[in-house]
Amino acid sequence: MKFFTDIKEGLSDVQNMLFEKNWNPFIRPLALLLIIFIGVWYINGVANSKVLEAQRKVDAKKAEAESAKEYEDSKALYDQLVKQLPDYSKKDEWLLSQMLSFFSKVGVEPSRTGKHMLDEDGDFTHSSVTFDFELTYEQLGKLIEMVENNEQFMRLSNLTVSRAEGALGRLQAGFRVHTLFLKSKDDAGKPAK
Repeated sequence: MKFFTDIKEGLSDVQNMLFEKNWNPFIRPLALLLIIFIGVWYINGVANSKVLEAQRKVDAKKAEAESAKEYEDSKALYDQLVKQLPDYSKKDEWLLSQMLSFFSKVGVEPSRTGKHMLDEDGDFTHSSVTFDFELTYEQLGKLIEMVENNEQFMRLSNLTVSRAEGALGRLQAGFRVHTLFLKSKDDAGKPAK
C-alpha cells in the first residue's frame, strides 16, 4: 500500500506545483521527451524513405526482368516463325510449284490458276495465288490439310465450295493460298537501324 500512497503524494506535489505555476521541474524532462520524439520521428522517416526507395528499385528490377523474359520469348518465337518462311530467292515460282505438287499428290488438276500476286512491305513480301478446281470431299480435305500443315508457312483464304454440275460427289472449289517471304533471314530478329 505504501506504493500507492507514494504515488498519491507525488501526484499531489505535481498538482501543487502546477497551481503555483512552478514549471521549472517539468521543462527539462519535457524538452528531453520532445528531443527523443523528434529524433525517433526523423530516424523513422529516413528509414521509411530508404525502405520505400529499395522497394521501388526491387519492383523496377522485377519489371525489367519480366520485360527481358518477354522480349527473349518473343524473339525466340519470331526466329522460329522466320525459319518457316520459304526462301526469298524463289519467291517468283515457289508458291505455284508447291501448290501444283500438292494438287498432283491428291490427284487433282486445277482448272484455272489466277495471277500470282506479290506485295512488298518492308522486309516482307506477301505472295498469293488463286486456284479453281474440281474434286471430291476427301481430296479437298487432304489438300487443305497439306497446305495448312506444311512446314513452310502457307495459309488459305477465300475458300469457295459448291456442287459440281452433273457429277455426284464432286465439288467445284476455289481458294487463294498465301505465304510470306523475308528478304534476308540473316537479319531476322535484329533491331531496325
